Parts: sequence; C-alpha cells; structure tokens
Amino acid sequence: MTHHIDHFRSLLDPRELEIIDRVEAMNSKYIAFGRDENLASELRILIASLAARRSVHADKRRILTLVGQSGAGKSFALKRHLSRLKQLAPYADEDNVRIDPILCFDSPSPCLQKSIAQQGLTEMGLSSRPSDNDSEVWDDFRKALRQFKIQLLVVDEAQDAIETANRLQEERVADALKKVTQMADWPVRLILCGTREIGDFVQVHDELRNRNRFVFFDRVNPEVDFELLIDVVRMIIEVHASLIAHPDLLTGDFVGRLAHAYTYDLGTIIKEIRAAVELALYADRDQVILEDFITGFRSANANVRNVFTTEYYHDIDVREDKGPGDLKSKRGTRRRSKRDE
Repeated sequence: MTHHIDHFRSLLDPRELEIIDRVEAMNSKYIAFGRDENLASELRILIASLAARRSVHADKRRILTLVGQSGAGKSFALKRHLSRLKQLAPYADEDNVRIDPILCFDSPSPCLQKSIAQQGLTEMGLSSRPSDNDSEVWDDFRKALRQFKIQLLVVDEAQDAIETANRLQEERVADALKKVTQMADWPVRLILCGTREIGDFVQVHDELRNRNRFVFFDRVNPEVDFELLIDVVRMIIEVHASLIAHPDLLTGDFVGRLAHAYTYDLGTIIKEIRAAVELALYADRDQVILEDFITGFRSANANVRNVFTTEYYHDIDVREDKGPGDLKSKRGTRRRSKRDE
C-alpha cells in the first residue's frame, strides 16, 4: 500500500501535493471542547475498574454510552481519548503474542444478538459455527473475547442493533450485552456509540442502565455558543491551515448560518470548515471567503436552498427543503430531445 501511494504521489504536480499535505495536516488536528473533559473522566473510571481485585465488591459501572447525532464527532473523540490510555495500548503477552485489548466495530444492520456476535468474531478473524442458536454463537463470541484478551468492546452505530428489533429481540440484545461485562474469569468493559435511540434503549433496560454512564454530544446553540463557533472558525482557518479568515466569517450571523446549514452538529461543522479551506487552497488564495462556504453547501446539498445566500435561512429545513435547485423536478420536466429517443 505504501509503495502504491508513493507511486501515486510521484505523479502529482508539486503544488497539488503541497495542498494535499496541508489538508492532511489540518484534518489531523483535534479541537477539544468541554465534553472532552467529561469523556476523559468517564473513560478513566471505566478502565480503572478493570484493575479492581476480584475479592473486592465489583464496580457496576461497566458500560459507557456516547449519545449524539450522526456527525457530532463521537467516534473521532473516542478514538483520540482511547489512544491516550496507556492501559489499553497494544502489548506483547507472556508468549510474545501481540495483544490489542480494544475490539471496535460498527453494529450490523439489521441485526440481532447473533449478528453482533458474528460481526465481532469476524473482526477477530474468526468464523462462527453453523448454528441458528443465538446463545451458542454468543457464547463463542464471549470465549473469543477471553482468548484474544479483549478488555474493551466498542460497538459503534449501536442504534442499528435495536432499530428493527421487536421487544423480545431487544431484551435478548440487552441481556447479551450485560453478560459480556459479567464474565467472572475475564473482565470486559463495553462502550456503545450511537444516536438518541441507543440512549433510550439503555435507559429502559434496567440490566444496562444500572451499569451505565452517559456522555452526551449535544448540538450547538448559535445564540449561546456563537463565540465558541467563531473561535472554531478562526482556529481551523488561521491556526491549523495558516490562512486568513475573511471578516465576514467572524460574525454571529455567519456562524448562525453555518450551524443551521449543518444541523447544529459540531463534528459536521468542523468538517465543512475544513472543506472550505480546501477550496481556498485549490483556488490559490490565502484567504477563506464566504463564497467557499456557498460553494461547499451547494456541492453537498444540490436540492436545498442555499443557507448562506437565503435571507430568512431559519425557514430552511436542510433535510427536507426542495428549493429551486431540485434536480428531480428539473429532470422530470425537461423536454425530451431526439437524442433521448
């Protein structure tokens, strides 16, 4: 893979290669917020419980659930904080076998108890035995966690585990997840990441709620957080990318539009600021301007009125709006030509 990338890079124009490297460096930067302190604290508590001696009454805080809309930055934040925990760093065991104590995968969808186990086994390079019995496959998964010395199980997009499940299936998933954290001969801790639905799921099942702590990745409120958003715009453009932010981008009106355009999800807002920076770099400008955001929004939302140019932008529902740029309506009303026939 490295050789292929080196070959590809060798064919690029030096100026384009410089831009690629600058964008990569910018994207690698992490911006910490107040929620990071909360997440770091909860992770320390969760992981510290693994060190408790078995003679001591077990700490029931064995599950951590991260709740937030898609694009809120949950997975990126979790990855960063886990990378800083030396207790969970890969190591060589007594047989000189490399051990990675963290197993992370996206929940399959649609899925049941067995599907989660099968996905976990696949991530460990194993296959489940040909059985329709959910409990047998789950038992295989639990044994594999012990065999591979996994101490932290991370299930991302966890709402998919219960999205299409009926009540009985939900109960089985909840019971199975609880049992992962109750193995007497091998302690495992569980992290669930997902949208509001996974928070509701944990909250209504006592066997999970009693062992769980929450970290919420709330949406931003431009009326309250406008100074924070302006700081984020300035930090990405001026500190991370070493460009100039046009004064129009450092106003309450602009960050209000920015937040509304990307449904108030901080992770998505950061991603789109970076996309605007990339447009400025390719335009060979040292300043990021409003037009970069107008263009970026148009590229990502072809059927929606542009939040950055519409006067009453609060009236736009970005997920539902069908404005003048509705491609479907244009395709539907376009007159057929002889070429089409």
